[in-house]
Amino acid sequence: MNKGLISGLVLLVIGLVCGVLLAFVNSLTAPVIQENADRIVLESLGEVYEGASNYKLTEVAGTGNVVKVFYLNDKTSDETIAIIYSVKAEGYQSTVSMLIAIEMNSSNQYVVAGYKVVSQGETSGIGDKIVGYDFKMENEVITNLATFDAVAGATFSSDAVRTCFELVGLRVAADFGGAQS
Repeated sequence: MNKGLISGLVLLVIGLVCGVLLAFVNSLTAPVIQENADRIVLESLGEVYEGASNYKLTEVAGTGNVVKVFYLNDKTSDETIAIIYSVKAEGYQSTVSMLIAIEMNSSNQYVVAGYKVVSQGETSGIGDKIVGYDFKMENEVITNLATFDAVAGATFSSDAVRTCFELVGLRVAADFGGAQS
């Protein structure tokens, strides 16, 4: 046999052995990596929905400006307890991204359980005041924006936050599987 053919066969065998070893290691580590990733996401979601880590997390890709939808289900009954939306809207000079948690209250209405601006690049000292601001939406029905309190002097940034709430309000009933508002 010629040396080129032997070298090629040796490389092929080494490649196959390495591929099998990598697949084996991946099968051992993938569940641990996924569990750690889920834990990190649940900790972040816990900032807008207390006790989020106590529920089973199902993450679904969103559409349009609803980037992701996180379903928090009871671990035993699999009932949807809350839905947390990752949404975005255009502010004055950047995209404003938020997490908005929704749950159903005792009157079968979808209420805001928590919210947080998670990223923005708005004007320093004006539009960036939306971070940590109380927009008066906690425990309010998501489709009722009458209580929404904008940041004075930050109209475009506040409008972006309001748009995020509106986006969630448009789809929450379908995501919970009903037609309540």
